[in-house]
Amino acid sequence: MDPAASVLWRAIVAGVHLQDLAAAVDGAPAVTAQSIHEFAEKLVSYGCLVRSGAQASAPIDPATIDTLRASTNPPTVEMFDDLADLILADPIHDVEETAGWPIRKPTAAN
Repeated sequence: MDPAASVLWRAIVAGVHLQDLAAAVDGAPAVTAQSIHEFAEKLVSYGCLVRSGAQASAPIDPATIDTLRASTNPPTVEMFDDLADLILADPIHDVEETAGWPIRKPTAAN
């Protein structure tokens, strides 16, 4: 996560509503209401957040607002999952016996 995404993450998990965050950055050059909602949707798609129907909103830390307003880029989060298949592989049963770890056995799909 970049700095804007990091402070948004902390605010969201602390219970601040997205609408409150969007209102707090109204007029900021890079972090907009749309970029906040897109960031949250990306986290939902990654399984990091779930939608909540909670009515109460936690207060926003002034440092969060300052960081978001000063950001020159919209919040960005990247997922690096290029090794996910290897991490999920069974190192005893999914290994190509002649080559050894980390070479996986070929499957019907390969």
